Amino acid sequence: MQEHCNDIVKTNKIRVGRAVLTPAFKLSNIKAIIHAVGPIYNPSNQLESKNNLSNAILSSLDIATQNNFNSISIPTISSGIFRYPIEESTKVIVDTVI
Repeated sequence: MQEHCNDIVKTNKIRVGRAVLTPAFKLSNIKAIIHAVGPIYNPSNQLESKNNLSNAILSSLDIATQNNFNSISIPTISSGIFRYPIEESTKVIVDTVI
């Protein structure tokens, strides 16, 4: 999977707020993996961070719809090394999906 993702990054510039589809590789009960590119959280520009995160979610949902997926699991994108507060990330995800 890592090799495949590295190839995608080398050949395509995937912008913040976008997502890309890859095969599920050896993961069972999964049709595919949607990789969303979330923002690095910027506390001095929270609106831009929120918009970029929301766009990443919308891009993921668009890919899921285009591929006729019945369900999708969305983690708290950007809440790890990109320092997006987990509570705020969760709120953006819920607000975007609803």
